[in-house]
Amino acid sequence: MRYGFKMMLSFFMVLMLVAVLLSAFITLRLTALTSIPMWGRFLVAGGVMVAFLSPFLLRDGLGEMSEKWYNGLTYAAYFLFVTVFLLFSFMLLRDVLWAFLRWVMPERIASPFQPLAVMKANLILTILVVSIASYALYEGTRLPNVKSVTIASDKITQPLTVAVLSDLHLHRALSLRKLQGIVRRTNDLNPDLIVLPGDTIDDRPEAIRHLLPVLAQLKAKMGVYATDGNHEIYTGSDVAKQMLAEQGIIYLRNTNQMVSDTIRIAGIPDVQGHRIGQPPMPDVAMPTVSESVFTILLSHTPKTFDLPDNTADLQISGHTHGGQIFPFHALVKLANTYLSGLYRNDRRMLYVSRGAGQWGPQMRFLSPSEISLITIIPLK
Repeated sequence: MRYGFKMMLSFFMVLMLVAVLLSAFITLRLTALTSIPMWGRFLVAGGVMVAFLSPFLLRDGLGEMSEKWYNGLTYAAYFLFVTVFLLFSFMLLRDVLWAFLRWVMPERIASPFQPLAVMKANLILTILVVSIASYALYEGTRLPNVKSVTIASDKITQPLTVAVLSDLHLHRALSLRKLQGIVRRTNDLNPDLIVLPGDTIDDRPEAIRHLLPVLAQLKAKMGVYATDGNHEIYTGSDVAKQMLAEQGIIYLRNTNQMVSDTIRIAGIPDVQGHRIGQPPMPDVAMPTVSESVFTILLSHTPKTFDLPDNTADLQISGHTHGGQIFPFHALVKLANTYLSGLYRNDRRMLYVSRGAGQWGPQMRFLSPSEISLITIIPLK
């Protein structure tokens, strides 16, 4: 509880600082060169700040309203949040580029402090940002496509297919129809294994009871396996384990299981697990290394790929969402080392899924969601 309070307080302080900086910058660029009175500028700043904070202001104030109204308000609030963030990002990028071009070609480029030029630039940029946000909403709400990857290993005697459903983030605003579509599309792949490498559960049990039975429909010849992501730890990892186990999903927490004579699957908790006494322990999850057994490790955070006691042949991770919304890509890569896709380190491999769902805004830009299908074939 103490850890949870400290984390929430830190998040709130950072959020408020970001909101103030964003609203001040956007208001300055929208009104500084106009005749709008000071009270009007404060009104613009307040509107920008409320739009940016709207998802957090609404989250605990929506009560038990109907799913239709809850979803609509949630999506609208996050749309405003993302629009403000994109407006800030693109406005800052535009101004830096504008200043540079003005310095290089002063006779051809209008001054970034010329009122008419700034007004036109702001109008064009606002239209562009709203268009991008609208497309991002479409990208985030549609069914994820299947992304296929093929790798080879001399430990594999016959082809093995693994379907990856990372970062589903089951929460109250998630569409039941969308989840049903994800499960149906995954089952249509007829995989040998289905894995859920964390952040499957992202809400209170009573809020997502109607979604859980859909997961019970996941079918794979060798079983369905899951492990802890950071959001399972935030919402209660033991509760999440029980909820998924009730759907027939095998939970791996610093444990492993043989799925055939030559294939082993293991799982470790997210790196945040050490805060609640459940740290990731690859040496415990994979106590022995065999030259004849291919080991798949489910680890929500891709950074664990570099742990010295990580001996997995293939680590499957998520967490990054591939950045989810540009320009977060750079920050996400900086924090996690690995962003998305396949990485190799000698004979060891890491696959980072962009995820089949989203956290926060049900929106994506330049990082589409995916159902990953990894096919492992014998090395010739």
